[in-house]
Amino acid sequence: MRTAVLKQMLKGVKASMLLVLAVMTLVLWATGATAAPVNGLLDASVVVADQSTENRQQALKKLLGDVLVRYSGSTKVLANGAVKAALLKPQHYLNQYQYKLVDDAEGATQTLLVADFQARPINDLLRREQLPVWSANRPSIVLWVVIDDDTGRKIVSDSNRPAFAAALKENAVRRGLPVSLPIYDMSDLMQVSSDDVWQVQQQEIAKASKRYDADALLVGRVIATAEGGWRSSWSLSSGELRTSFSSEGRDFSALLAPVIDQTAEQLSRQYAIVAGVDSGEQLQLSVSGLDSFADYSAAMLYLRSVAVVKSLTPILVHGDSAVFALKLSGSEEQLWQAIALSNQLQAVAAALQPPAQPKPQLAPVASGADASLAVEPTAVQKRLIAPVRYLRWR
Repeated sequence: MRTAVLKQMLKGVKASMLLVLAVMTLVLWATGATAAPVNGLLDASVVVADQSTENRQQALKKLLGDVLVRYSGSTKVLANGAVKAALLKPQHYLNQYQYKLVDDAEGATQTLLVADFQARPINDLLRREQLPVWSANRPSIVLWVVIDDDTGRKIVSDSNRPAFAAALKENAVRRGLPVSLPIYDMSDLMQVSSDDVWQVQQQEIAKASKRYDADALLVGRVIATAEGGWRSSWSLSSGELRTSFSSEGRDFSALLAPVIDQTAEQLSRQYAIVAGVDSGEQLQLSVSGLDSFADYSAAMLYLRSVAVVKSLTPILVHGDSAVFALKLSGSEEQLWQAIALSNQLQAVAAALQPPAQPKPQLAPVASGADASLAVEPTAVQKRLIAPVRYLRWR
């Protein structure tokens, strides 16, 4: 009788671990692993009338606001009282600034104020106010759009609509989104037509998008108006997210600004982490494939950089594996989404086996290395607690 009960319990444990691995694998696969770090999240620039102190102060206030929106992923942070106060003292968050002379589209010379802000005080501000922080690893987006004008309906690419491509890049940089247009060469032409995009045929568009390894698809229909402007409708899909919106504008830049804003707001809700909030979720990661101290250090530093990880403590090291205890400021699903975007770790089938009880070892500390990377003797004595997730360092 006792043997039968034990067998039934073991069967239940294996089933639950199978479910955990399936969920991890599904999230890591469905989210994609193609995002690249977005550069320049803390940089911003604006045209100024002159180099006076008054104009510089107003410009820096605007630029800090732009950076906070880009860094958090949401314009809602600007309504926060502490953020409003911070905007009055932008120099407290400033790293450096400089003026540049540039030519506009008509060839006239303009003065550009270029500013670079500091990550730490901005992070501290958002964390203290429990506002979202969106890491530099962001989902890649491919934009399929058809423009209907007096020349007919055509799918937009960098080469056939350079003005559209330039406006897209300008707005994508403004919100820190990795957006790209399809090449639309013979390979794309054989996969999807302008009619497919116009009718938002998701199956054909998704098939053509595989070569771009995109995490999100943005599909648009743009129509030229009699007044010389543009009117458009859009569909955004990413994982389980499905939403649509519309926009109008006198030119491509004005047309795309609300489109990119909507896209950033929607995706940041999926990926941004509310800093400083303790979700109460705790788990342990058993990471294998750590063949050297450099791998161990890199894995630990990477996990500490993930926004949803509030704290991380190394517990034990055995062979090429290490176990880390994590406390999250968000959900476990958000952790897997972040890991999937970085492409540094992958779920492994070892999760199907009960954890072995290796003899704990102190993590080696290389000469000159950060002492915080070592496992404290007291931490080594801690027992493994559920849940344990198994991953491999790539």
